[in-house]
Amino acid sequence: MVHLMPDASLTNSAFGPYTLRELISAGGIAEVYRGEHNDDHKSIALKIMRPEMQADKYHRQCFDDEYKLLKELKHAGLPGVRRQGEIKGRACFAMDYFSGFPIHQVVRLDKPWDRVKAFYDLVGIVAYLHGERVLHADLKLENVILRPTGNVALVDFGNARKIETKSFFARLFGSKKDRVFGTPTYFAPELLKGKQPSYASDVYALGVCAFIMLSGEPPFEASSRTGRLTANLKNDAPAIRSRCTELPLRAAQAIDRCLDKEPEERPGDANTLLGLIKELQQVSSDTTRITRKPVSV
Repeated sequence: MVHLMPDASLTNSAFGPYTLRELISAGGIAEVYRGEHNDDHKSIALKIMRPEMQADKYHRQCFDDEYKLLKELKHAGLPGVRRQGEIKGRACFAMDYFSGFPIHQVVRLDKPWDRVKAFYDLVGIVAYLHGERVLHADLKLENVILRPTGNVALVDFGNARKIETKSFFARLFGSKKDRVFGTPTYFAPELLKGKQPSYASDVYALGVCAFIMLSGEPPFEASSRTGRLTANLKNDAPAIRSRCTELPLRAAQAIDRCLDKEPEERPGDANTLLGLIKELQQVSSDTTRITRKPVSV
């Protein structure tokens, strides 16, 4: 986890028609600040590379590619980008700001929220990405925002990549995105064996998201990074209906398949998964309808 340490020299700095305000998130490569438009004071988000990463050609190229990719995507649950440039010598770009809270924080709060709708909406966003031949490659609830409307938004496309068709028989990735990063809790087992991210690895991460969103706990419990990676590689996930007893059977079975150790046994992509869980649309928004069994930690 990267602690929020705002750069005082950036606060109240200008970037085009925007003024930077407070730091809202930070990662190993970049930081995200909230900004305001100077005319209407509407909030935007400004993603800014860390100064020590500026000279890293690989990460600088990935940063530029993230902007280009987001510029191509048009979905209400994804941030649209506004402009790209530099601020105080650091690469940055402005994009839509989503108010709300990351779902990894929301699940810890003792307040009702529509877990089922939020998960279904998240799968819908990823289905759009897969339809555009885009892998997010870092699906985790830290990157999913629950908005005041109850809708969700997906952010942080630093690991995202577009599948390029190089031949009729094979779809391969360009050499620039050959490194694999991720969070142990959500890491698909085949990635640990050296394989590249795929629709199947995104689907695996959606299965982990389902467990945490619907039951409040991940499918595997481990106290260390190594333990979480080992669990993803070797342990069989419990059936989700052992924790969420009233989930529709077909949807529950589809979620269970997402966590299969073999990529080819999972739903083919998020579009396929969306069709398999369509019964969730009929589940009452009353969260008490989903009985969650207590899970020991």
